[in-house]
Amino acid sequence: MTKKELQDYYNINSLCFIEYDVMQTQTYFYERESSYWKKHWKKTRSVMKRYKCKLIHHGDFSEFMGSYSDSLNKIKIMPPAVFVQIEDNEFTGICNYYKTLWHEIFHCIIHHEFHVNMLLKYEAEEMIVEEAVRDIVLNDICPEYYQYLNNKGDLVNVRNKFKKECDEYIEVYRKKLLYDEKDKKQFEIYKCHIINKLKEIYNKCK
Repeated sequence: MTKKELQDYYNINSLCFIEYDVMQTQTYFYERESSYWKKHWKKTRSVMKRYKCKLIHHGDFSEFMGSYSDSLNKIKIMPPAVFVQIEDNEFTGICNYYKTLWHEIFHCIIHHEFHVNMLLKYEAEEMIVEEAVRDIVLNDICPEYYQYLNNKGDLVNVRNKFKKECDEYIEVYRKKLLYDEKDKKQFEIYKCHIINKLKEIYNKCK
């Protein structure tokens, strides 16, 4: 899609359009016109440079963004998207859109071997981190959770109970992920401990 087509499709005339030529491919980035968003985007670029990230194109960009169409139509903004590759590791898409961004980063931590100490360089709000951790707990660490809810038919009560029980571990989870890059073995120990603890909580809530 051309710049004009993307702007018309997502109704983003109020946004600042940024275009890069990456690997002979046009990859599109969007930046909200606000001091906070530009500051956030500046940090993103800084972190990517520090950890030798490469900007890459992955598939059809308009198709990727299309998955957000329902929420975009309501709030009339389009989240900036960055596709990154850290050194020679597997790449993933990261959306710089509040907890979506954090969910993707935590997803990388659990399923891939990315540099974990990228996390706090973003200095995100506590709420974003907490919600992202809960997303990981509910979606990744305990994949049987939704099957359990379907069987029990009590989504709200069980979900709320599980989230409440997890609250005391949220801060622990966040801090332990901020490890010294040289101490990766210790981080893996922390990660296993926390995941096991969250599974324990989940089983108790059933």
